[in-house]
Amino acid sequence: MAKSKNRDRRRREVLITGGLFAIPLLILFPYWPWKPSAEFVASIHSDAVTLKIGGGERPRADREARAFASNLVNLTIEGAEQFEFSAESPRRCNSFRVTHAQISSFLLMRGTTVYIQSQGRNGVRLQLQFPSDLSQAPLQLFMSDDSDVHCDGSAVTPALPGPIRAVPHNATLAVELAAVDMHGVAAHLTDAYVPALEDMSAISFATTSGANGIHPFDDNSLEVVNASRKIQIGGEIVDIANVRANTAVQIATDEDGLSVRIKGSARRLAIGGGDARPSWVEFMQTRHDVTAWLATAILIGSTALTVLTRLKLIQLEEKR
Repeated sequence: MAKSKNRDRRRREVLITGGLFAIPLLILFPYWPWKPSAEFVASIHSDAVTLKIGGGERPRADREARAFASNLVNLTIEGAEQFEFSAESPRRCNSFRVTHAQISSFLLMRGTTVYIQSQGRNGVRLQLQFPSDLSQAPLQLFMSDDSDVHCDGSAVTPALPGPIRAVPHNATLAVELAAVDMHGVAAHLTDAYVPALEDMSAISFATTSGANGIHPFDDNSLEVVNASRKIQIGGEIVDIANVRANTAVQIATDEDGLSVRIKGSARRLAIGGGDARPSWVEFMQTRHDVTAWLATAILIGSTALTVLTRLKLIQLEEKR
C-alpha cells in the first residue's frame, strides 16, 4: 500500500516537474500553432499574371500605377463607355486606337482585378475589372506629335492637346498595347510599376484557359527571406494571397513573356500546392531566437521548481 502511494506521488511530481518546463515553452513560443507570414522575393517568367488589389478592412485612397508609363505605345482600348477629350464632348467608341501615345496612369483602386497577358512581340493585353462604385476614369493617356487617333476605324483629330481619359463600361476595360520607339519601330515594354499592394491582395500566374502560365524551363526563383530558403520553380503553380501591406510588384516584357518581380510578405504562399511559408523552427533560427527561447523557458521552469521544492509541494528524492 505504501509502495503504491509512493509511486503515485512520484508520478505526480514527475508530471508537475515536466509541466513546469513545458508550459513556459508553449507560452513563450509566439506563433504556435500557426506559421508566420512569408517574407519573400520572387522573380518569375510567365505568360500571364493576375493582380487582385485588396485593401483589408481599413479604407485606402485610390492610387495611380505607372503602367508602362516610360514607354511610347500603340494602344487599343475596347469595352469603354466613352472617351473624354479636353474641351470636347465625350466620344463613344467600341474600339479606340491611338498610336505613339504615352500612358500616364491606371487607377488601381481597392477591389480592382488586373489580368496581364503577354502577346510576344505584339506587347501585352490587359483586362481590367474595376469595382462597381468606380466614380472616375481610371485610364489616362497623352498623345505625342506623331499620334494618330481612330474611333471605330475613323480618324479623329482632337481640338486641343491634353489628356484622353477612358471611362469603362460595366466597370471593365480591355487594353492592348505594344511599345514603339520614336521612329515607330517595335520595341520592348520595359517596366510597369504597380503601387505597393495593400492587405488582402493576391497574385497568381494562370492564363485565361486556367493553365499555369509560368515557364518551367526558365530561371524562376523565390527566396523566403525569413526562412533563409531559396526555391527554384519549374512547372509548379505559385499562389500568393493575403498579401500584406507594401508588397511591391514590377513587370517587364520580352519576346517570350512577362518578367515579374515581387518583394513583400504574404500570409499564403503556396508552391505546387505545398505551404512554402517558414516553419516556426526556420523562422526562429533566422531571427536567432531559438537559444533565447529555450534558455528562458528552462530558467522559468528551474525557478518554479526551486520555489515549489522550498514550499515542500514537491519533494525531490535525495541520493543516499
